[in-house]
Amino acid sequence: MVILIFKCFILHELMDSLYLFFVHEAHAKNLAFKYENGLPYGKCNLITDKIKLEQVLTNLIKNAIKFTKNGEISYGYKPNKNTLLFWVKDTGVGIDKKNHQSIFERFRQAEISTSAEHGSGLGLAISRAFVESMQGEMWVESEPGQGSTFYFSLPFIQTRSA
Repeated sequence: MVILIFKCFILHELMDSLYLFFVHEAHAKNLAFKYENGLPYGKCNLITDKIKLEQVLTNLIKNAIKFTKNGEISYGYKPNKNTLLFWVKDTGVGIDKKNHQSIFERFRQAEISTSAEHGSGLGLAISRAFVESMQGEMWVESEPGQGSTFYFSLPFIQTRSA
């Protein structure tokens, strides 16, 4: 059972802190690393479970760094009707379409022919469960050798102050 704690927070601060946390690791692998805020600074105070959102983004960014040998990683969000659409995009090894659903299953990892480290196979399953518990959806667009983009949407409840 996932317990959610919905609070108001400033999304830009979370996005900035993720950048500061991962930029050195990405640059150590000679990867370009950037992000995009889809709303002007000060205009996006969000109500959701900040800790769960941070865990999802952290997991997706970690995976992107792990499976990308060269190129770039980007992440961000933009408003899309009554949701915020988040993404983490990389130029990594990519994932065959036949594995797009199985990578979200517990203890399953895509069969990727790479020497990259493998984890427990729980990260994407947990991330998807968190997103779904916050009334969102998660999916991937990817092809082998073309990188991956992980998307998720969350209901967008904008407030005036945090």
